[in-house]
Amino acid sequence: QRETWEGAIKMVVYSTILIVLYLTIRFGIAVGGLKNGIKFGGSAVFALLHDVVFVVGLSAIVGLALNWEISALFLTSMLTVIGFSVHDTIVVFDRIRENLQKTSGNENLETIVDRSVTQTVARSINTSMMTIVQLGILIAIGTPTPDLKFMCVTMLAGIIIGTYSSIFNASPILYIWDKITMKRKGEGAGLVAEAEREAKLRAQQALAGMQAAPAAAGSTAGVMNPTGQSGAGYATIN
Repeated sequence: QRETWEGAIKMVVYSTILIVLYLTIRFGIAVGGLKNGIKFGGSAVFALLHDVVFVVGLSAIVGLALNWEISALFLTSMLTVIGFSVHDTIVVFDRIRENLQKTSGNENLETIVDRSVTQTVARSINTSMMTIVQLGILIAIGTPTPDLKFMCVTMLAGIIIGTYSSIFNASPILYIWDKITMKRKGEGAGLVAEAEREAKLRAQQALAGMQAAPAAAGSTAGVMNPTGQSGAGYATIN
């Protein structure tokens, strides 16, 4: 029992560290550097910790009531819950990133987050419902083994809370984090301002590339078709 709990704690800690690193790099590259990537990674981890605490607490209550013991299958179910919760959160955050890059300049983060959640909520619920139905069948008639039933109950609770958390916890945490950052460092430190600056930079780079292309083409044409006195000299020799 003690080794199982120690393994569960280590698993959550290691998973949390890796999730923060991945999301920080993934979204930091996309929106304003690592300082903004930390906002996405930290928000996802806070939502994940909420899910883990809820699932562990519920599992403890159910296990005590039904005399179910913690086993290696519990660790398997917790890993599944963590993976599902983070996956669902990434889907919402990725839509926020896309909408930030498409911002028209007169929108705030609240509007962008609200639209992003609205665009992904149906997909999140539909995906979760299929898994919930399957787990419900397994719990009801699938297996008489207590360990497997405990695993299914844990996964069912985790998927339900993970779906709710990715919609109602992760995105609001990101919004609040960004508001606190803007109060401390100014409006320019917000996600929307960073996205607008990057959009302007990309537009300037694209314009510079378009202006450089005709000049390069003209230079190449001058070499291939010499004109003037030297050009005439070449013609005479030929």
